[in-house]
Amino acid sequence: MKLDTQKKHLFTLKGGIPVTGNIKEDKNGKGTLEVFINHVLITMKNPLVVDPTRAFSGWINCDGLTPQTARDGISPDHIYNQMMEFLLKYVARFPKIGYKESQGDKRMMTMLRDILKDCLDYMKLNPPGKEPKGPKDPTDVIGKIKNKLKETPSLPSEEHGVTPRGPRGPNKPRKVKDKNKNYNDVPPIVHLAIGNRQPPFYYDETNKRVIANITNSLYPAITGTVPGLGPNWFRIAQHWGRVCTQIDPNCKEIDLSDRYKYEDRVVRHIINMHKEKIGIELKDDDDEE
Repeated sequence: MKLDTQKKHLFTLKGGIPVTGNIKEDKNGKGTLEVFINHVLITMKNPLVVDPTRAFSGWINCDGLTPQTARDGISPDHIYNQMMEFLLKYVARFPKIGYKESQGDKRMMTMLRDILKDCLDYMKLNPPGKEPKGPKDPTDVIGKIKNKLKETPSLPSEEHGVTPRGPRGPNKPRKVKDKNKNYNDVPPIVHLAIGNRQPPFYYDETNKRVIANITNSLYPAITGTVPGLGPNWFRIAQHWGRVCTQIDPNCKEIDLSDRYKYEDRVVRHIINMHKEKIGIELKDDDDEE
């Protein structure tokens, strides 16, 4: 592929490291870039996959990157990760490659959000950036109930010239349908293309979001229709267990064995969500005591 040698400044990384190059919209582009370090081509065999869902191509030069020993790739250090974050934001200006979200994609995203929401509720995790759920001690529960009773308005009575409506009257509250579920307590799930250097699903603590890494080679095996691998909810279970440990701030201070136990609790819960279909129910460690 012939590269446009015209160079311009793209952005600057922390520490004052400049990234220059030439990235253009390209209807035949595959969302990849050639990478130079000190003006030496490093990605001749394997172009850098930035975002395969967008139509662009080109090249970049960053002298802060470290080439791998064979000089056929880039070491995934902190400068590399920072550059990828900047690149993903930069290429967001380019159009999508004729991608239209199918009904299957929408159903998959709804399933992912439903399972994640249920797991966060089960593990009693606070929504990122929000106050803790529930009272801190039992006495608060009593206080909240008393306050609620005080705040509850009395029903209108005939004494005030108003006849109270029966339970079947026109003001009977409507039931909320499942399709109108509130996902405000669930971190947003964002699609990014980062490749195998990051897992297919992980929690981005900086931006308070869950990343669905669509270019990890495991991603299609987890979310796609693959005969013999079982239902999607089962394939996502272990990954959602890991995401919950990343969201829970208490997991930063526990050792690896306890982290695994935490993940297993989430997996067991996801399986038990489908106990009627599979005909088994797994007991949690706490239930056996």
